[in-house]
Amino acid sequence: MSAVHYSNEELNHFWLNILADNTLIIRNALSPDEEEDTKRAKAYTDKLDALAVKAGNAATPENNRLAFEAAQEVRRFFIYMLNKKVSEVYHLDLKPATINLFAGETEKYMDDLSQFMKGKTPQYDPITEEIFWLPIFTLQARYISDNIGYYEKEYREIFLSLADTLNNSWSYSIELKGIITRIGETYTRLADQHHVWVANKLRELNETISTIITLQMDTRIAGSLSILYMDSSRKSICFYLMQWARSINEKDPDCNPYAKRISIY
Repeated sequence: MSAVHYSNEELNHFWLNILADNTLIIRNALSPDEEEDTKRAKAYTDKLDALAVKAGNAATPENNRLAFEAAQEVRRFFIYMLNKKVSEVYHLDLKPATINLFAGETEKYMDDLSQFMKGKTPQYDPITEEIFWLPIFTLQARYISDNIGYYEKEYREIFLSLADTLNNSWSYSIELKGIITRIGETYTRLADQHHVWVANKLRELNETISTIITLQMDTRIAGSLSILYMDSSRKSICFYLMQWARSINEKDPDCNPYAKRISIY
């Protein structure tokens, strides 16, 4: 393992933007009848957007504290929404797995931020990152496959294939983690080849999501896809690829994990 390849400010900027996106996704998925929760979701979006600018520009102890406390609050909100979704009739057009993903992302941010707050640097291990991120990217690919228009068979099959491939890659990453832990460096070359393969698949996923976003915005493709959800997925993939590229001393990918929310929002 090595130190992470991003600054405290980059961590704050990326994750606070993603958490804000997640609260907006929830807000958009709520029925108008759920007025109180809609207001809460909007308040969290506004708060996180403001903190992304503030703590993303200057990771002072005070800004880090505010960011951490906001993440704690929004994690509780995600858990609350998850419990409501699974335990009663509730007008929220999101699957429990997606809401659970939002909570998991928040915990990841809090774990890494807490290291910076202690004066330490979070550690980067490509296999550990794959084990965290690949289930998220699998779910995102499946979301697109499930919600794209019925007649968009080619794209539906592309995303379904990518989802299955990434899920299998996640299983292999877990297997590699166990082998390297038990045996040591013997299998690092095999692991390095796997990291390259995963990165190439994620570049393919990112490019295809960008294509779908363009088609959806131009109303040239049918379906009930959330452009915001896809755009947020695209930023997450970019952040992953940026970390990996920096770990092997390559230039950053041709994308922006800190991009402003897509203009229709």
